[in-house]
Amino acid sequence: MKRLRVRVTAIGFAAAVGLGLAERAQASPAVDGTRNLSLGNVARASSYGTNAALLAPSNMAFQQTFAVEPMYQMRIRSRTHGLGFVVMDSLNNPRIQLSLGYLFMRGAPQVSFQDTTGDTRSLTLSHFGHEAFGAIGVTIVRQWLAVALKPKYQYTSLRYRDDIGLARNAHDRLNAFGLDASATANFAGWAAVTVVGTNLTGNHSPAFTDERSVRLRDVGMAEDAVVEEAAHVDR
Repeated sequence: MKRLRVRVTAIGFAAAVGLGLAERAQASPAVDGTRNLSLGNVARASSYGTNAALLAPSNMAFQQTFAVEPMYQMRIRSRTHGLGFVVMDSLNNPRIQLSLGYLFMRGAPQVSFQDTTGDTRSLTLSHFGHEAFGAIGVTIVRQWLAVALKPKYQYTSLRYRDDIGLARNAHDRLNAFGLDASATANFAGWAAVTVVGTNLTGNHSPAFTDERSVRLRDVGMAEDAVVEEAAHVDR
């Protein structure tokens, strides 16, 4: 008789100091999984359970688990809160793994720029997003090879209020269906190689990077000003 492993995980909390707005080209709403975040976002190949559902769904095949995990993460630098709820099951069928999840994000990052008078001005933005996903994994060779697909719906917006109080978009909204795919080869438990394609469809560029700035209208922004993340300690 098979021994069933059932796991209900308590709320995970993680605070990432030093992560900012422009680091994400994808639309993930600020929930990376507690274990992955604690390992510095390098846990894709070794992820399992609900973290596998978030990061590399083909890894769900290599540990028989039923898991229900609520999550909360806070990114201090951009004052962003992420909430999530993930259910995954690799017990019901030896060849098929399933997961469902919903992620939500709300943030108030601050940016700074030079205005037309040459002074540095700070502005608080409103960052909002959510994602609903389902993942299905298939075991090709038991305990050796698995593949998975993760379709999802994503929405993100980045807005601000101009000098007369009107809400404006700081970046194009994302409102699209996306798709992740992954494959994992496990070498008898000694090593694993995972290949992950994130946002093969539904990808979204960051609002601004070191090479590309964003224009904020009707806030007195100078023509040649560069938007940067404000570096206030009290954020």
